[in-house]
Amino acid sequence: MDLAPIEGAIEVGIVRVTPNFAVPAGGMTVKLRTGGSATEGTDYTLSPNPLTFAAGDAVKTVRITTEDDNEYEPLGEMIYLYAESTHSDPGSRWKGSHGIGIGDDDPAPLTGLTGSTSTDDATFSGALKLNPAFDAATMTYTATVANQVTHVKLTPTGGRGNAKVEAAKVKVGRQGATLAAVASGTASAAIALAVGANAIVVVAEVAPKSDSEDRKTYTYTYKVTVTRQPPRRCRCRRLRTRSLRAAP
Repeated sequence: MDLAPIEGAIEVGIVRVTPNFAVPAGGMTVKLRTGGSATEGTDYTLSPNPLTFAAGDAVKTVRITTEDDNEYEPLGEMIYLYAESTHSDPGSRWKGSHGIGIGDDDPAPLTGLTGSTSTDDATFSGALKLNPAFDAATMTYTATVANQVTHVKLTPTGGRGNAKVEAAKVKVGRQGATLAAVASGTASAAIALAVGANAIVVVAEVAPKSDSEDRKTYTYTYKVTVTRQPPRRCRCRRLRTRSLRAAP
């Protein structure tokens, strides 16, 4: 059994199912079994399933309709199809399988995230280097600063939205504390750093527009752990002093 996509888009795809053996005189039924990261009934539907082949039928097509939600899924999802038939030859029952990727048409909640550092809570002239470099699909970052760095600011750039969703609303702050709203492209308030690990979160909320079919608001939390190094210990030698007597 061979399966191959012959047409596809983000929301609808067509798969061709071709038996690699002759359909028996009494016909046969082919059931498509699914797998992969996408879930049938939630992320997509198949129609028809099962397929009915009459004697002489050479090919059937299956329509895959994906759920058009507003959730940003940059890594995409996969559908794996496996064909099982009622054909009497066991060797012909599990010959068909194919992986199909589901694209994503939803905007990223953040398109950028940078940081600046300060040693006096007044001038933020240093750059905070995120590891790894920012990518909207990566939710966790680390950064290390010297002990003399006492404060940081984060500058998020929010997604602009599209016809289905509003532009992302962003808040920034220390994890577990009250977060403050930050306009896209604007630095947050200064965040004081203790020696050791400091967990800072950037929360982006993407709300649907009034005419969107998906009415759910999606929340994305980016975490930046900034580690402030301890002060360096001075390895200084003590100077011994001796009293000197004046010569007579």
